[in-house]
Amino acid sequence: MKKILIITYYWPPSGDVGGHRPLKFAKYLPQNGWQPIVYTVDNDYAIVDNSLKKDIPKEAIILKQPIWEPYQLYSRFLGLKKKEKVQGSFLDEQKKNTSLQTLAKWIRGNLFIPDARRFWIRPSIKFLTKYLNNNPVDAILSTGPPHTVHLIARQLKRQFQIPWIADFRDPWTKVEYYGDLHLTPIADTIHKRLERSILQEADKVLTVSYHWAKDFEELGAKPPIAVLTNGYDTDDFDFPPPPLTQQFSISHIGLLNHNRNPQQLWKALAELCQQSEDFQKDLLIHLVGKIDYRVLQSLEKHQLHNNLKKENYIPHKEVAHLYSSSQVLLLLVNNEKSALGRIPAKLFEYLAAKRPILCVGPLEGDSAQIVQTTEAGQAFDFQDFEGIKTAIWQYYSAYKAGNLQVKQSQIADYSRKVLTRKLVNLLDEIK
Repeated sequence: MKKILIITYYWPPSGDVGGHRPLKFAKYLPQNGWQPIVYTVDNDYAIVDNSLKKDIPKEAIILKQPIWEPYQLYSRFLGLKKKEKVQGSFLDEQKKNTSLQTLAKWIRGNLFIPDARRFWIRPSIKFLTKYLNNNPVDAILSTGPPHTVHLIARQLKRQFQIPWIADFRDPWTKVEYYGDLHLTPIADTIHKRLERSILQEADKVLTVSYHWAKDFEELGAKPPIAVLTNGYDTDDFDFPPPPLTQQFSISHIGLLNHNRNPQQLWKALAELCQQSEDFQKDLLIHLVGKIDYRVLQSLEKHQLHNNLKKENYIPHKEVAHLYSSSQVLLLLVNNEKSALGRIPAKLFEYLAAKRPILCVGPLEGDSAQIVQTTEAGQAFDFQDFEGIKTAIWQYYSAYKAGNLQVKQSQIADYSRKVLTRKLVNLLDEIK
C-alpha cells in the first residue's frame, strides 16, 4: 500500500465532530490502496466517545504525542470549576462576566497564534522528522482546525518535499467568530500571513463547502480548490428502522450557540401551542449537546421549557437511532452572512436517517441548497416566521395522519466511501 500521514488533533476517543472526518477517511483508505499513519495528541479530550474506536482500521498506525495546552490556566481565568471544560464556538452554558469573557477572547486571538494548540508545533516537527527519516510516506493530509496542524505539515513539506493536502473543515480568518477575537493589527497580520502561506505552499487545498472554496481562492490559494463535503457512513445506519417517537419530536443534535438561536422558530412553536392544545401536548423539543444559556432563556421566555428534553451527550453509535426515530430533524446554521459556507456535519447523517429536515439559516447558503436539492426537507431564513410556522404545522398534520415521510434524492455522493475515493483521486493528482 501507499502510505499517507494524517495529522489531526481530534481522534478517538475524542467525541468531537471534528474527528469524524479523518476517522472515516482512515477507515476507507485501506480499501483504496492507502495505509493511514495517523499522528494525533496523547491528551484528554473535553468530549469522550469510546464507541468511535470501532472504525479505526487494523491497517492504521497511530502515533501519539502529548502537548501542553493552556486551557487549565484559561479555565481558572474564567473562574470555571475543575470539572468544567472550555467550550468551542464561544458557547457559554452559564452567564459569565462579560468583561472577563472579552479579555479571554483577546488573549486567545492575540497570544495563541494560530490557536491554543500552538505548543504542539515544535515537538511534533521534531518527532515526525525522526519518524519520516525511517518511515517514508507518499503523502500528507493535515486536517484542521486547529490550524496548528497545517503549520506542522508545512514544515514537513519543506523538509521532505512530500505531496501535501491541507484540509480546512472550517475557515481561518473568515470564520464567523474571527471578529470576536478582538485582534490587534499585528495579530491580524500574523494570522493572515500564516493562512496565506498554507494556502500557497500546500499542493492541494481541500475544504468542505463551495462558498468556503471561493473564500480560500480569494485569499490566495492556488485554484482549483477541491471540495469534499462531510458525509454519512452507511455502516452507522445498518440497522432495522426504529419506531418513530410517539410525540411530535423536533430533534437537534450538536452544539447550539447563541448565533444559531432560532428565535422565530421558538415563537412559532409557542403560538402553535396556544392555538392547539393537542399540539402543545404532542410537542417534544429534543436537544442533545452543549447549549448556550441564551437558547435556554429563549425557550423559557416562550414557555416551551415543559416541552424540552435536554441531553448533554450521547455516544455516536446511538445517534443514528435518535436521528431515525425523530419525527423532524432540526438543522440550524449561524445567523450571519459569513456562514454561507457553513454545512453542519450532522446534515449528512440527517440525510441518511431519511427523516424530514427543517433548516433555519441563510437561504443562499450551502446547507439550505443541499436540503432543497436533495428534497430532504424545507429551508427558511431566520426571520421567516410565517414560513417556519406553516412548515411546522404541515409536518404536524402529517404526523397526526400517520404519514410524515420525506421524499429524497441524490444523496449517494455524500457517503463516506464515495468521498474517500474522491480523496484518493486527489492524492493521485498531486503525486
